[in-house]
Amino acid sequence: MKLTSYICTKYSQWKTFSIQHPCALCLEDCDAPNLLCPDCITDLPLFNYGDGSSCLICAIPLVVSANSPEENTSRLICGQCLKKRPHYMQNMCSFRYEFPIDKWLHKIKIQHQQSLIQPLAKLMLLHPPELLTELSVKHDLALTFVPSPPQQLLKRGFNLAEQLCSILARDLQRPVFSNVLVANRKTAKDLTPQKRLKREDRLKNIRQKFSLNPRIDFAKHTIPKTVILVDDVTTTGATINHCAQLLKQAGAEQVYVWCLARATLD
Repeated sequence: MKLTSYICTKYSQWKTFSIQHPCALCLEDCDAPNLLCPDCITDLPLFNYGDGSSCLICAIPLVVSANSPEENTSRLICGQCLKKRPHYMQNMCSFRYEFPIDKWLHKIKIQHQQSLIQPLAKLMLLHPPELLTELSVKHDLALTFVPSPPQQLLKRGFNLAEQLCSILARDLQRPVFSNVLVANRKTAKDLTPQKRLKREDRLKNIRQKFSLNPRIDFAKHTIPKTVILVDDVTTTGATINHCAQLLKQAGAEQVYVWCLARATLD
């Protein structure tokens, strides 16, 4: 009995030790499967819609008045969305594109460290958008993602938005519609980053990059009425807006965007 007790004790100690790993920021040992220890999780650059610093629809940063907080909460929609509402209902961002989110995304995209994808998705689920509770009870709900252009997919070997979408959908127990949107092959003119283009050029560029899957007859192939479009980073918003427009053309009635991080234009 003593031998059995000793073995069980040693196994328990080994198991506890084996599942601990250093926090990605402070390097302290932690047993949470979220990349960070609880203290560092609280310091993440969470995206806050309630402080009046961003548009409630597209999540673009707004001019904040330090002298009049009441004015900030009364002006929660940007001029662009008031002038022409996007094709999506809301861009639900989890984080701001700041440290350490920006560094992790760089490691994933440039250094191909795919092991960081699942922890980032878990962090998105740990800080879900407020609307997610309302959306998750809808029966006719599915997730999809912004597709990667063929050249980028061949070079990187994976689509970050697709992998985030797969993890989120599995946790929410919702289907993924992976073949609705397609990214067209890039030409030499398409290689300029979106954020370096003027708005008119961005919109024209995006319309050439994405389309509905030509192999699907959407008159017969129905998609859910409510769709959550998953992307990794939103900068100009042109990509998610065009993809939302395409999803509506395919039959979706409401499109919401769930983005890992919201970047700002310099």
